[in-house]
Amino acid sequence: DADNSISPITFTKSYIFPHPVHLWLDADKTPLTSQSVWKVKLKGLPNEVRDLRTIDLAINYSTDLLGYFKSSGTNSVSSSDGKSFTITGSPLISLGSDSSIAECNFNVYLTKDSTTSLILKNISLNSNDPKFMGCVAYPLSSGTDFLYLNACSDRSIRNFMLGKPIEMTIHPNPVQDEIEIDLQSPVSQDATVEILDALGAQILSGSESLASGSNKMHLDTKNLAGGMYVVRITSPNGHVSQNFVKVK
Repeated sequence: DADNSISPITFTKSYIFPHPVHLWLDADKTPLTSQSVWKVKLKGLPNEVRDLRTIDLAINYSTDLLGYFKSSGTNSVSSSDGKSFTITGSPLISLGSDSSIAECNFNVYLTKDSTTSLILKNISLNSNDPKFMGCVAYPLSSGTDFLYLNACSDRSIRNFMLGKPIEMTIHPNPVQDEIEIDLQSPVSQDATVEILDALGAQILSGSESLASGSNKMHLDTKNLAGGMYVVRITSPNGHVSQNFVKVK
C-alpha cells in the first residue's frame, strides 16, 4: 500500500560487475635444446574475454637462458623489452581454435641441466578504457595454471571488497609534545585510534571518521613518559600499527 511503498532507485553511476577471467600459459612440452625455439601460448576462455580489448601483462624469465624474439596469433602483440607485453584485439580480443590469445616465441640458450621458470604477473585488462574502471587481474592461485580475478567497479568499492588496508605514516619519530599521523584510507569509514605502551596496555583511545584518500590527525604526547609506544588504527578492513619513541 501507499504507506509501505518504495520509491524507484536511480543509479547515478554505472558499474561493471566483476567476473572471473582465467588466463594460463601453455608451453611446448618437447625437451628444450640449445639454439631451438620454444613456443609459449597465453590462453583463456571465450566467454570470459568477450569484453576485453587489451591485456597488459609481464612474463619473468632468465634472459641468460631464453630470448624473446616475436609473437604471433589472432591478436596484435607489442613488447619493447620482451618481458612486458600489450595484447590488442581488433577491436575485441579473439581466441584461436585452441583457446590461445597469443603465442610468444623464445630463442633457447639453455645448456645441459640448466633450468628457468616463466612467471606470469602484473596483468591489467582494458587499461586504456575509462569505462572499464581500471580493471585489474589478481592472482588467486599458483602452479602450472594461473587463475585471475577481473575486479571491476568503482575504486572505493573495489578497495573495500578486497579489504585494502589503511596506510599510515607517523612523524616526528622520536617525538616530544605531539605526533602527526598521515593516513591513506581506501574508503570513507570510521576508525579507532589507540596508543599502547610497550606492554600492550591502552594509554589513549578515540574514534575518527576517515575520508576516502588522505587524512591527517595530531595526538598530544606531552604527558607520556619516555619510552616505546605503538599507534594502532583499527577499521572494518583490519588494523595497521606503527611504533614510536617518546623522549623528554
